[in-house]
This record gives sequence, C-alpha cells and structure tokens, in this order.
Amino acid sequence: MCGDVKRLPRETKELYEIASSILGYDLLDLCANGPIEKLNQTVYCQPAVFISSLAAIDRLRDKNPESIDNCVCTAGFSVGEFTALVFSGVLSLEDGVRIVKARAEAMQLQSEMVQGGMATVLYGADSKLSKLLSCFMLFPFARTRDVCFQRFLLCTLFKTVLIFRLCPESGP
Repeated sequence: MCGDVKRLPRETKELYEIASSILGYDLLDLCANGPIEKLNQTVYCQPAVFISSLAAIDRLRDKNPESIDNCVCTAGFSVGEFTALVFSGVLSLEDGVRIVKARAEAMQLQSEMVQGGMATVLYGADSKLSKLLSCFMLFPFARTRDVCFQRFLLCTLFKTVLIFRLCPESGP
C-alpha cells in the first residue's frame, strides 16, 4: 500500500508511528511487507486505508501545497469519512485512529459471526439504475472519479473526497 518505506517523508512515517502506538502493531511494516492475507482482514485493512489516505494527503500537500489551500470541502465514503474528519480538523489523528480501530474490530467480529459479502456496482450516468439511485443520493456526482461541478473539482483519494475551488477569488 505505501511503496518503498525508505523513501517516505518523515511526516508520513510519523503518521504510521502514531497509529502503530495506538493499534498495538507496526502498521507501516504490515502495509509494506504484508502478508497480504493479514492486510486483507478488516481489522487491519481499515486502519491501513485510513492512515494511507492521510499519507496520500500529506504527499499532495508536499507536491502541490496550493491544492490544499484551495480545498474548501471534504467528505468520505466508509472509512474515508474518518480521513475526511481528521483532514478537516474535526477529529485529532489519535482520536481518528481509536475510532477506526474500534470500528474495524467490531466489523471483523461481525464478519466472523455472520457470513456475508460486499459488491461494487459500476454503472453509467445514463443507466436506469443511475436514475433510480439519484432519488436516494444527496450527492449523485460523488460516485465518479474526477468531476467538475459548478466551480469545484471533486477528486477521490482512496475513499476520501476532496473538493477544490476552481475559482478561489469568485466566492462559494
């Protein structure tokens, strides 16, 4: 998930260290070296996605700082909601890790108690399914990868959505 750990910036390594101290295992080592069977378990996968998403935001901040300055809104899907809350300053990193840890443990336990599954359905904007689902979705545009919406650009970063103002001087 995180590539060559030797090349990670100090701030990114600190994210993983803070998370590891709360989780009770070396998250960076698990992300870098696996085993994949362990990383695929919900109890490990959710914290990995959460911290790796924050690390991706840090990388964006390093590579293109003005993109963060132009971010006017953030949202997330599933565990990405917690990434969005930490990024926006609503939750501290430590509280976010604690919540994601508790959530992942509960979901892991549930998955072991009741056999189930999950599926992703891909569909086009012109499909009958899209029209049906738009009745139930507050932000039907959020299911796409990169979308221009009025004066904003919506980008998905793992399961976190960042919305960037395209014309910062023109107001909301």
